[in-house]
Amino acid sequence: MIKYRVVVADDEDIIRKGIVQLVDWDKLQCQVVKECVDGNEVLAFLKESQADIVITDIKMPGMDGIELMKSIYEQCHQVQTIILTAYSDFDYIKKALRYGVVDFVVKNNFIEELPKAVEAAAIRCEKSREEREKAGINEEEHKSMQGYILESLALSRVLNDSEDIVRYG
Repeated sequence: MIKYRVVVADDEDIIRKGIVQLVDWDKLQCQVVKECVDGNEVLAFLKESQADIVITDIKMPGMDGIELMKSIYEQCHQVQTIILTAYSDFDYIKKALRYGVVDFVVKNNFIEELPKAVEAAAIRCEKSREEREKAGINEEEHKSMQGYILESLALSRVLNDSEDIVRYG
């Protein structure tokens, strides 16, 4: 049974395809619903569709993994993020922790470590669902609110100054 929808973002085609094909998603009760090459593509997908877990590379052209995590953290609290990295730079780790990263997975060891991180993300997803149920928010209302928030975020990035905000806001 598929319970969790996963988005995989990495600009390296071979890494992205490897994650999709080498991880036993069925065993994790997951389905990869989208493969993306950067954070902008992930946000565009999240605006239109639902996902539970985003697995993202830390360094990508366009919007990188840290910027993506920040946007998800600010706008889509229920989406859990996992960072893929070839770097052990403490600054990246510190920034990612600020935005609620579930785990860091080193690219050269993802076959062993990624399933553990996905299981941890699934636990957080369940807690988030339970909290929404307690608050009386159904999935459709939640998706509607998420779309509105992501649209607002996109506009805030386009509208740079107060004149634009007054004119279009």
